[in-house]
Order: sequence, then structure tokens, then C-alpha cells
Amino acid sequence: VVGIECQHASGQLVHDVLARTAEDHALRKAVRKLTRAIHQLLEPRQLTARREAEAPPEPVLLTGFGSADFGPWQVAVIPDGGEGEGRTLPRGSFDFPLTLRSRRAGDGIALKNGTKSVKKLLIEAKIPKDLRDTTPILCDNNRILAVGGLRTAYFPAGGEEPRVRVICRRKEI
Repeated sequence: VVGIECQHASGQLVHDVLARTAEDHALRKAVRKLTRAIHQLLEPRQLTARREAEAPPEPVLLTGFGSADFGPWQVAVIPDGGEGEGRTLPRGSFDFPLTLRSRRAGDGIALKNGTKSVKKLLIEAKIPKDLRDTTPILCDNNRILAVGGLRTAYFPAGGEEPRVRVICRRKEI
């Protein structure tokens, strides 16, 4: 005896398949196949919309204070005037020109407790995979200074040294 019961309760499908003939291997196999088929037909599949990954923007050179567009981002490097949005860096910690670029394999940023890979930083910040390659990386000639608006590199305190503010905003679409 084979019984199949399907009911819709509270927005969920409930399947109860009974195979009461334990000796018949072929019957049990047919019931399992039928159960899978019913499950596929009656339950809607969850489809997730995936965005296509944008191509990484071309690197941009910043020769002094100011702002630049980097793909869907606008990045500004300005002298710090106190409180405001963005992150700060000591002015003596880097030299112009600065480069805005996308991430590369093996990129790491110096933090107070050591170095962290840019890949891991973006994952921990829950940046979607398709947006990670467009996140701006601010570099001087040999190291990463900032990753988007997430983090700036660590530099030991150098007294009351002037600071520079890095502001990273996603452009309106």
C-alpha cells in the first residue's frame, strides 16, 4: 500500500509519503522518486537575483588634495579640519601621487595588530562578492593606505601631526 498526502498549511507544503511494503525494494525506490517529483512541482524554488559583477575601474592618479571618480565611487583626499565623515591618516605617512585602484591578489593593509588581507576585510564587512572588485583601494607607491570607507592603514602615533581625511562615497545612481 502506498499513500501520498500533500497539503498546504500556513504557506508551507507538507509531504507525507508512506510505503508500507518493506520487502519490495523497487516500490520503495519508486515512492522516493515520486516524492522528489511532487516536491519539485509543488514547492516554488527560491530564485536569487544575481547582479553581474562590474568590471574593475581603471586606476586613477591623485597628484594632490582633491577628489576623483572611481567607477561607482567618489573618493576625496582633503586636509583634515576636525570632525567629519571619512577616515584620517597622518599627513607625513605618505607622499603624493596617490593611486586609486581595485584590489589585487595578495593585497594586505597594515593594522594595529598586524596585517589583514583586503579580501578578508571585504568579506568581514559583508561587501557583496560582485562589488568587491569595484571597492577603491588608496595606495601610495608601495603600500595600501585605505580600503574604501572601511579602514585606513595603521601608523604609530607621531604627536600632533597634521592629518588628512579620506572620504569615500558611493555615487547616486
